[in-house]
Amino acid sequence: MPSESFHRLPSHVQQSVLEGLDEEIRAGFQKTEEAPTEGPTAADNARQIADGIVRSLALRNSFTGDKSTARDLGIGKRK
Repeated sequence: MPSESFHRLPSHVQQSVLEGLDEEIRAGFQKTEEAPTEGPTAADNARQIADGIVRSLALRNSFTGDKSTARDLGIGKRK
């Protein structure tokens, strides 16, 4: 269910918020690609980045009522 309070915001504000969240998700995927894969903190860093992506996507979906994935939005790695 979409957030009613979010949908009461002006459309340009809604768009700005969604674009900001999309950028956070893109940046998370970029960090994932650039992060070291070895070392004592690599696993923790990867987990933190992944958690950030998940939180941003969940927040976006709570605003829109969608169940979109990053791939649905055209964000992230393509296989």
